[in-house]
Amino acid sequence: MTSEIPPEPAPERTIHDLEALRVYFDPLRTRIIHALSEPRTIHQVAAALDVPFTRLYYHFQLLEKHGFIRQVDAKSFGGAVEEKVYQISARVFLVDRALMTVGESDEAASGLTVVLESVLDRTKDDIRQSTRAGVIDLDRRSPDPRALFIMRGYSYLSPERAADFYARLLALVDEYVTAGEAEVDETRANGGYYGLALALYPSAIEGGMDQA
Repeated sequence: MTSEIPPEPAPERTIHDLEALRVYFDPLRTRIIHALSEPRTIHQVAAALDVPFTRLYYHFQLLEKHGFIRQVDAKSFGGAVEEKVYQISARVFLVDRALMTVGESDEAASGLTVVLESVLDRTKDDIRQSTRAGVIDLDRRSPDPRALFIMRGYSYLSPERAADFYARLLALVDEYVTAGEAEVDETRANGGYYGLALALYPSAIEGGMDQA
């Protein structure tokens, strides 16, 4: 391992271009990034994700090209054969506010479009697939760990109250992100993947509250 490579991922990194944003929000590449919270080879990631390792080379190349992952070591297997070890370059990836443009139409390419399609559309697909697979039980209600909690609503908030909600949500998200890093072996043995999608924003629509 070279001395230029820091021993730990940076606390955060900002995504500055639209191509990198598309690379980051690909579902499989998102899973690869999550799997590389600790150093791993392509074969180890393939085993963790239960996918053929040959399917991952292209995605690893894109993630490394755009700086989401980096080689941190190389393991030797049987003499001269070496396998690269990768890890994420940062613990959190942020989107440059300059990318969050609306575009001249709903069909125009923009950072906001990429984020909305990636977060909302893929969340919808994930919920459907997880329900069909029996991972989500629609007869259960939160806080049951197999329940689906989904909510959309509106509320009048003062600027101070809104800022307080933003701060508390950020703290909750930080707790969620770091939860899997503590007691990793125990979590993997007794737990499972949980998806999280949140949105808090000023709205031009007045309305009530819908919750499941």
